[in-house]
Amino acid sequence: MSETHCLTYLLLDDQRLPTHLRAEAADSLYFEAQCRLEDRVYGCVGLIFLLQQQIHAAEGQLIKTQAEIAVMKSQAQHP
Repeated sequence: MSETHCLTYLLLDDQRLPTHLRAEAADSLYFEAQCRLEDRVYGCVGLIFLLQQQIHAAEGQLIKTQAEIAVMKSQAQHP
């Protein structure tokens, strides 16, 4: 039995995991398995890192845009 199948069996058949969370656990396992097929070393960690970089870049752009808006508002108030 593969590692993913073992984890699925343990998570979905284990009474410790509430029934309402089992579908989400299965989805998470499926996502990780798909990522492992694409990237045998990092799996979803590589994707998570990429998304964190994109969030960081977007936050930087947001701060820059907010500063530009503040400057424009200040210039409009004091022509």
